[in-house]
Amino acid sequence: MRQAMAELERNIDAEIGVQTRIQELLDRQLDILLKGRTRELGNVLAEAEQGLVESGRLEAERGPLLQRIGAELHIPATEVTLSRIESAIGESAAPLIERGAELKACVARIRESNRHVALLLRHSVLFLEDLISIVSSGARRTTGDRTYTRAGALTRPAPGALAAEA
Repeated sequence: MRQAMAELERNIDAEIGVQTRIQELLDRQLDILLKGRTRELGNVLAEAEQGLVESGRLEAERGPLLQRIGAELHIPATEVTLSRIESAIGESAAPLIERGAELKACVARIRESNRHVALLLRHSVLFLEDLISIVSSGARRTTGDRTYTRAGALTRPAPGALAAEA
């Protein structure tokens, strides 16, 4: 069991490294979008794709480890959790539990960064749609999606107004 636990901890450490790099790429992506340097975006997206592939490889590697640990704990691999491991082996699982908590925090930060990037992209698309609508027909669309404000709230802009804030 100790060997499987050590391998799982190594796997989680590697996953934390991958997720940290993905977070850095998201930060770069947000900076690029905010500064309008979209030509640089392709490289960042390619690096992010490599990170996702590596994360997928690590996840596939975790499957057999969880099966081994589950067999030793006499539970199905799908029921192996850090808390079940901790209750089964006690304090010797503390380093693994800490790394698991760090990985969860990393993933939560990535979700939040993804939300920011998505909001910015959504707002940009709506802004462009508004500009095209005004230029092509002289009238703003009155139906459809709402625009995001700086605070992240959804509001419907007044007719004739651009979907941008100063």
